[in-house]
Amino acid sequence: MQLRDIQYVVTIADMQSFSKAAEALYISQPALSQCIKRLEADLGVALFARKRKHVLLTRAGELFLQDARQILQLSSHITSQMENLHVLKQGKLHIGMTPLFGRFYFAQSYNAFHTLYPNIEITVHEATSISLEHLLAAGKIDIALMPLPLADKTFEYEEMVSEETFLAVPPDHRINSVIPKTPDGCFGTIDMAMFRDDDFIMLYPGQRLRQLGTDACRAAGFEPHIVFETSYVDSANALVATGIGVSFVPYMIFATRKDNGGVVYYHINGINATRNLVAAYEDASQLSPAAKAFIRITRDLLRQ
Repeated sequence: MQLRDIQYVVTIADMQSFSKAAEALYISQPALSQCIKRLEADLGVALFARKRKHVLLTRAGELFLQDARQILQLSSHITSQMENLHVLKQGKLHIGMTPLFGRFYFAQSYNAFHTLYPNIEITVHEATSISLEHLLAAGKIDIALMPLPLADKTFEYEEMVSEETFLAVPPDHRINSVIPKTPDGCFGTIDMAMFRDDDFIMLYPGQRLRQLGTDACRAAGFEPHIVFETSYVDSANALVATGIGVSFVPYMIFATRKDNGGVVYYHINGINATRNLVAAYEDASQLSPAAKAFIRITRDLLRQ
């Protein structure tokens, strides 16, 4: 039995006609009938009950068809995988990302991708979320690694990972003596209203973490008093350590807090402080095999 024989059986079952199946398969009806008779003889069972105007599957044919469709799907998948490997022998991939994504996530993704596909040339574009959307729309990048929400709702995306946002406060802040430390290394959960009189260190406008922080303050009934702006959360965290003010930082800053100058991190109560990091693109159907492979590798690494 060959893969061709399986395709013949599936086509006849779908068409319920040898003549229509032969036409769809671009072979003569006698040749198709002969092939099916030979297959039935090899299997020792009849797959079809021939009627005057159409053919029906026998019980054996129904069982055969169930596995036959799976075999054809698997064959198609294997062929697609092999074609992708061939395509991925060379090529270029333009990836846009926020500075935060580049700082904490990109190196691991790049190393894993480069190990599998060493001849794919990757060009990285670091920019704010808004700028990344402009680059996507202009066709300058293939995918953008960035947090939701997207300003342009026509873009498609795949979620990579969700991460919590924390409030970072200086080591000598008054609140540290009030709220006890929790097992995860934070000093518990705070209400943003407790910080209405504090100075804030924020990322520049256009960065999603800036918007999340501003929204959190407004939800608590005040506008943040911003004393310093920066492009990088590392810089914001370092400035918090000096006592200049408080700031909003992502989970990865908290997770790598070993040498953080004594900065204390709090969970934020009463708001959705979770950021969803995604791979955004214009049209999933137009993604190159290289782009699909990079998204898959990055997603799998971040979800470990």
